[in-house]
Amino acid sequence: MIGIHEFKEHGLHKIGSNLHWKILQKQREDPSWKNTTPEFKEHYKYLEQYNHEYKRNNK
Repeated sequence: MIGIHEFKEHGLHKIGSNLHWKILQKQREDPSWKNTTPEFKEHYKYLEQYNHEYKRNNK
C-alpha cells in the first residue's frame, strides 16, 4: 500500500496532498487491498472522516 500511495500516486502520477482521497480510492482498487488487515481498513475510514487531507472536498 505504501508503494501505491507514495511511489505510484505521489511520485509517478504527481497526485498532490490535496487529493489524498483519490489515492485512497486507487489503493482500494488494487488487488493487494484484499490482503490488508481490518485494522488498516478501519484506519483509512478514520482518515476519511477526521483528517481534512483525506476528505474529497479538501481545500
